[in-house]
Amino acid sequence: MEESNINITVKFITESIPITASHDSTVQRLKSILVYLSLVSTLLTRNSSLKVPFRRILDNEKSLRESEINNGAKIMLVGTKDFRADKGLIRLWKVTKYIDLAEGNLKEIPRLVWPCAPSIRILDISNNSIQNVPHRIDCFTELRENDLSDESISWRGITSLKLLQVLYLSQNCLNTLPSTLGLLTSLQRLDVADNLLTALPIEIGNLTELEDLNVKSNRISSIPSSIGNCTSLVEVDLSSNLLSELADEFCSLHNLKALHIRNNAIKSLPNSLFRMCSRLSTLDVHDTEITMDTLLQFEGWEDFEERRRAERQEQRAFEVFKSAEFVELADVILSDLFSDTDGTSAS
Repeated sequence: MEESNINITVKFITESIPITASHDSTVQRLKSILVYLSLVSTLLTRNSSLKVPFRRILDNEKSLRESEINNGAKIMLVGTKDFRADKGLIRLWKVTKYIDLAEGNLKEIPRLVWPCAPSIRILDISNNSIQNVPHRIDCFTELRENDLSDESISWRGITSLKLLQVLYLSQNCLNTLPSTLGLLTSLQRLDVADNLLTALPIEIGNLTELEDLNVKSNRISSIPSSIGNCTSLVEVDLSSNLLSELADEFCSLHNLKALHIRNNAIKSLPNSLFRMCSRLSTLDVHDTEITMDTLLQFEGWEDFEERRRAERQEQRAFEVFKSAEFVELADVILSDLFSDTDGTSAS
């Protein structure tokens, strides 16, 4: 017998909202739950819609079952992609400080965007057919996050964004990163995964505020020693590259908690890594030539193992707690929203 309730996740801006709902409830009723769970009632206007990734907009009148939304599905709360003079859409962008143009089948950034630029903090133009990101991008003076999916980028414009904290450039065809990347001194997260990079610029060492660096699935054969200046780094993902060793300067990353180096030709690690990186609790060395016998010889290995086990236990305890907390909240909300006028359950 098929379950009457399903668990789904709704993405809204940078927030992921887990929801338990009746499979036979309408899309419109799902929006009603979002009013309670995410406090987005002012944004659920005629311009708002729910969609499945890759542009299928959900019909408000259809049930989740009819919309082929099943257990574990992920859907998105988005604004309209109709870029004619739409005051509601402009108001939405200004209220959220977030412009979502992802998966809009766009060939250029719409003119409607530029007048809003000075107040916007997040710009997402990923998964489009945009051929040029112009230097005019520098008018986003408050931009904190930028998700670009584009092969023709004006680095002059981007590197003028002195407040930029998050830069996504994954899944493109980038062969190099310019030295001017070092001008983004407010950058906290840099994601250039799944490109064609063969190296990182030496100037990456100027990014002293960088906390998260993701360069997995490239063709990088070495990491510059200047990485040791990025002392704010908490997580580094170097998986699936052509690395044969790590620079000793990695030992200077005293805030490092997670290091991913799987699927590389690395045979060993810097001698002082475990001793100097005293917060390191996650190390992924799968599909490398590093053996357990090698790891056991490093000074500080025992302390690392103790931190790793404590981290795992904490994560499991947190997952159990959050799951129980949300189920209790969802039951209360659904009992109010999903009941018929005669007081009987709609499921």
